[in-house]
Amino acid sequence: MGDPWTQKKISQLEAKAIIEDRILEQVAAALGVSVDEIKEFSDPAVVNNVQNIYDTATGNQGPNAYHNCTFNPLDKLVEAYEEIKRLNAELIKEKDEKIALLTKVMNERSEI
Repeated sequence: MGDPWTQKKISQLEAKAIIEDRILEQVAAALGVSVDEIKEFSDPAVVNNVQNIYDTATGNQGPNAYHNCTFNPLDKLVEAYEEIKRLNAELIKEKDEKIALLTKVMNERSEI
């Protein structure tokens, strides 16, 4: 909710029975909801809503049934391995180029 809001100040706000409208508007904006949604909040309605979303999404098969991986983890592992190989090849090439340059400079100096 911004800089003036500390954990202590939020805790004090949570303890209030009545919250001023201007502060309630800030809270609603921070949560991305309307002031009316906060004023009409009830625990049973929220629990029911969450349960309905859970049942619909998972087919009521438990928490792990909703996990739908959109990629093959082995493919990502192979991609990472290929990237490491490519980066290592670049490093070896740069090292070889530096060694060649250093050898050239040393040979030129030894001729002087």
